[in-house]
Amino acid sequence: MRTADLRNNGPVVSGKPAKASKPQKRRLVFILTIAVLLAGVVIYLLIPKGKTPEPIPGVLQEVVGKNKVLLRDFENRKWLTYWKEYAEMLGDPLESERPLGTQSSCIRFVFHIVCHSNNQSQKGTIWEFQPLLLGVSYLPPTIQPNDQAELAPIVQSYMMSLEQKGIDRFYFLGAVQSPAFCVDNQCMQVFQRAVLTWNSGSVRPEDIKRERLGEKAKVS
Repeated sequence: MRTADLRNNGPVVSGKPAKASKPQKRRLVFILTIAVLLAGVVIYLLIPKGKTPEPIPGVLQEVVGKNKVLLRDFENRKWLTYWKEYAEMLGDPLESERPLGTQSSCIRFVFHIVCHSNNQSQKGTIWEFQPLLLGVSYLPPTIQPNDQAELAPIVQSYMMSLEQKGIDRFYFLGAVQSPAFCVDNQCMQVFQRAVLTWNSGSVRPEDIKRERLGEKAKVS
């Protein structure tokens, strides 16, 4: 085509789209990124946020623990007072009061699941709140429950340390269910309400750890 034809008819346009320059591509990526971030913020703002339930007249309530769980002190079951007194052994609550199986009032804590008893003979005692027997499910198939099993020396020291703190060891541990046994340098001894673990060779009671049975428990 002659130069005169180009001047008269204008430039020839091919059928292929023009490629975007690198600055244009960067600008497009930036715009898309901002759009996605803004969409995420809008979705987050539209999600209903949990609010602390309205106070009930005459009922003490407080949101407690790392999980921000609401506990209340009703006249016939003072969950908030119970947790504050035994928080070291119970661990933080994982959810508020709820029914569980045939029990109408239970709370799942890190180390225990506890249900309130309506038995009037237990009213005002620690047994008004009863930890479930979660430990027994941790017995290996090869070991039969044995409430006469000998306690490992480190476990005996641990129990003495609980007594020195004024903690009812039977309430939080229950009866022993197995002798101490070790697997791959990890030792344990099973109780009705707890599983105690320690590294092989440990001798100090502070080396004892309790399995987080309440947290691990599958509840529906």
